[in-house]
Amino acid sequence: MALPTSLVPLLLTLVEGVVQGSNCQYLDLCALASREAPPCGPGYKFLVRGERGVRRQFLASPTSSLVVFLSRGLKVTDCLELEEMTESTTCKEVTGAAELPLVPLDRRPGRRGVKGQHCDYIRLCDVGCASGEKFLVQGEQGVRRQFLVTSTATIVIFLARGKKARDCSGPGWSILTDLTASLPCKAVPGANNTLVAVEEEVATTTPGPPDFPAQPPVVCPCSPPYTNPWNPSQGRCRVEVVSTRDTHRVECAGRSTEVRCGGDLLANSDLYSHPLCTTTGYLTVGPLTWTCSSLSPPPSPSCGPV
Repeated sequence: MALPTSLVPLLLTLVEGVVQGSNCQYLDLCALASREAPPCGPGYKFLVRGERGVRRQFLASPTSSLVVFLSRGLKVTDCLELEEMTESTTCKEVTGAAELPLVPLDRRPGRRGVKGQHCDYIRLCDVGCASGEKFLVQGEQGVRRQFLVTSTATIVIFLARGKKARDCSGPGWSILTDLTASLPCKAVPGANNTLVAVEEEVATTTPGPPDFPAQPPVVCPCSPPYTNPWNPSQGRCRVEVVSTRDTHRVECAGRSTEVRCGGDLLANSDLYSHPLCTTTGYLTVGPLTWTCSSLSPPPSPSCGPV
């Protein structure tokens, strides 16, 4: 029976509103919660769908768990390159999903194949498979899958038709059951090499943090009234520099100035060189001009807070 003409635009809109995976695209399951725009954090469900004729394969990578979309008959090793689609994945908020009471892992030895029953779930980022191994995310007959980000894990939960995740728990009770520890893994020949190459490419193409904005030099005058009595060996003025992991605070002439910096703070080009994460007082007989030696953020935190 043909659809009424009035429904066709509505159906097209619904299909277009869901991002579907194409051949050789992948979704990083463990990166969804950190996505900012559009949000896909705790309390959201996300859709894992492929275009017509495209299947899904769940694979463990060196640092994450992925869903790889592949045309029928093709393998991940047939992809010359993999394109990430995590940022464009369709997500939708689900009431109560963030607070699902996920119970401790329930190991079920001897189960060679795992098919989820109503209210079973799998922690997708804790499957325990080696890189290049695939794992199955299947439900029993009449049981559907829903992919959720909770406050503690990214999961797939299995639900009977017509039921919702909130039907699996309530105040003081829960029938949620964790299948993660009993999930079987199977090696996919050559997949590890492909996934290692993908992560190396992502690491080299991901831009680092932006440089700190340039700031004018901090000038500390040394003129009356002096902060120290005259002493040729000590100087007449004192400058205090207090530094954290990426900020220098210069205190002189009754004022305090902060400088965001990724390296040493230099006085008069090379008279003094003050490193990050230190506090030092400097004596001078004349004015000091302080400048940052590097606007690039330091590679890693090495001392106190910003």
